[in-house]
Amino acid sequence: MRKALLSICAAMLSLSAMAHTSDTPSEASGSTTVQYITDNSRKNDTGLYAEYDRIWKRRSKFINIGYVFQTLTFPELGDMTWKSDLGVSFSSGQTYYLHKKPIAGMMKFGLDVTWFDVNYAKYSGNGSGLNAPSDSEMDFSLGLHQADIALQLGPSFTINPIDHLKVAVYFRYMPTLSFVILDNEFGYNYVSFFNAGLSVSYKVISIGFENRWGTATYNNISANSIDEDMDNLGDLANSFRRKLKTNSMRLYISFRF
Repeated sequence: MRKALLSICAAMLSLSAMAHTSDTPSEASGSTTVQYITDNSRKNDTGLYAEYDRIWKRRSKFINIGYVFQTLTFPELGDMTWKSDLGVSFSSGQTYYLHKKPIAGMMKFGLDVTWFDVNYAKYSGNGSGLNAPSDSEMDFSLGLHQADIALQLGPSFTINPIDHLKVAVYFRYMPTLSFVILDNEFGYNYVSFFNAGLSVSYKVISIGFENRWGTATYNNISANSIDEDMDNLGDLANSFRRKLKTNSMRLYISFRF
C-alpha cells in the first residue's frame, strides 16, 4: 500500500514538472512577439517623423532668382504706360509653419518672411518723349529705370500630395523703398506693394510665378543747367511730386534648403 502511494505521488510530481516545462517556451514566445511589435512601431514612428522633417523643416528656407515683366504707369499723364525690356529680381527668406503636424498628413499653413527682396527694371526707350527738358534743365538721356528694395510678410498654404512634391500659394505685404530715374530726374519714396503667387517644388528645386503691384507719389528732383544768372545753389535743381503705378509679373527659380 505504501509503495502504491509513493508511486502515485512521484507520478503527480513528474506531470507537474512536465507542465511547467511546456508552459515556459510559450510565455517566452509571447514576450518576444510583443517586444518585436513594440520595436517595429517605434521604428515606424521614427521613420515617419524623419520623413516629415526632410519634407517640411529642412525645406523651409528659400532663395529666388527671377525674370521680371514690369510696367510703370503715369496716372497724371493720361495713364501713359512704359513696359520693361529688361527686369531681374532676387529674394531670400523663410516659411515658418504654424503647426507641427500636417493636416491630413499633407497640408500646412505658414507665415512667409522674405528678409531681402531687390527688383530692377529698365524700360523701353528713354524719357525724352515723356518729359522734354526746358532750356534751364540739363539734357540727360539716361532712360527710364526703376529699382526697389523690400521686405515681404504674409500667409501661405502648402500641400504635399506625394513624395517630396509641394505646391504653395501665398499673399504678402511688401514695404518697399523705391527709386526711379527718368533722364535728368531722380524720384524716390516708400511704397506699399502687395504680392501674390504660386510655387511648385521638389526637394531642393522650385519654380513659381508671382504678381506684384503698388502705387505711390514719388518725391522727384531734376537737375538744371548751370547758368551764370543763378542766384544760389538751390537753383541747380527743381523738386516736385509725381504719382506712379507699378505692376510686375515675376517668373522665378528657387532653391530650398
